[in-house]
Amino acid sequence: MPSATGCLFSTYDQDNDRCEASKCAESHRGAWWYSPADYHPLINSCGSCEFKTGSDICYQVCAFSNPNGDYNGSDGQNIFWNYSDKDCYHKFFEMMIRPSH
Repeated sequence: MPSATGCLFSTYDQDNDRCEASKCAESHRGAWWYSPADYHPLINSCGSCEFKTGSDICYQVCAFSNPNGDYNGSDGQNIFWNYSDKDCYHKFFEMMIRPSH
C-alpha cells in the first residue's frame, strides 16, 4: 500500500480523500486511506474508469483496493483488491486500531 502512505483515513461522514469531484468512502461504501496517487487524471481528477465484465457501463474507482466494501456489492461498491493490474482476492484481512494515549 505505498500509495496510501501519509493519507488520512476517510469515512462516509469524514471525507479526507482530497478529491473534490466525489466522496470516495461514500461511493465505494467503505472507509479507507484513499490516495490521490490512485486517481486517473486522463479520466477525471479522482478515479479511473472501470468496466463491468461483459458490459460497456463504466463506474468510478477511487482506489486500487476496497477491503471494506459490500460483500455482494457491485459498481465499485464491492470488496476488491487490485495489484499490478491483476484482480486478486485476500484470504484474510485484519485492521488494528491503536489507542491515542
